[in-house]
Amino acid sequence: MSIPRRKALLKTPNYPFAEAAHYLHLSVTTLHAWCRGGRRFQPIIRLDGKPSDGLSFRNLIEAHVLSAIQGKNGGASVRISEALRNVGRHLDMEECLASARFATRGIGVFVEALYGKSRASGRRRADVTEAIRVHLQRIDRDARGIPMRFYPFTCERSDKQLIKSLVIDPRIAFGRPVLVGTALPTSVVADRFRAGDTVTELAKDYVAHPAVIEEAIRYELYRRQAA
Repeated sequence: MSIPRRKALLKTPNYPFAEAAHYLHLSVTTLHAWCRGGRRFQPIIRLDGKPSDGLSFRNLIEAHVLSAIQGKNGGASVRISEALRNVGRHLDMEECLASARFATRGIGVFVEALYGKSRASGRRRADVTEAIRVHLQRIDRDARGIPMRFYPFTCERSDKQLIKSLVIDPRIAFGRPVLVGTALPTSVVADRFRAGDTVTELAKDYVAHPAVIEEAIRYELYRRQAA
């Protein structure tokens, strides 16, 4: 695939807010605030299209990285915006969350700007730094550092031990979650399970480990319950 075509895929709006929020285990309200701003703050994520078009794959990656600080007392949008401006100046770029340079040179700047240097914030900084790194490990990039695949967490825990059983790739299944190594959408697996097929039957039919089938079902059922 040519580089222009690859970049176009990354920046094409393809994920409605509700769908993207479910993929990331975020509330739609939080995602709207990050992407559309509020009365007192500008958007943190600059959408690649109109708000009515939803998020692009690049925007999805940016929101995934930001979701690392959810539940870690670092979620105030104004503070996040200010911290990202510091990172942008440090890296000499505007949109940095999805960049490889943020992964290698920006995390420390971001966390320090978010929490400061005081000893009291040391534990918090360490926790958030680790959470961001765990999230970044679930992004595959090409040789140029462009994000190409994203392995979503299948539950709300951001556990680095969770297997990468599902993947979102804008080149496969219109960018919807599929089983790793296949073009099989997780929605198809969940629909068959809801229709009465067992995990064992599905694993046999799709030549997949039962644990992977269970992850796909868990992921889809969580999304539907949250919808």
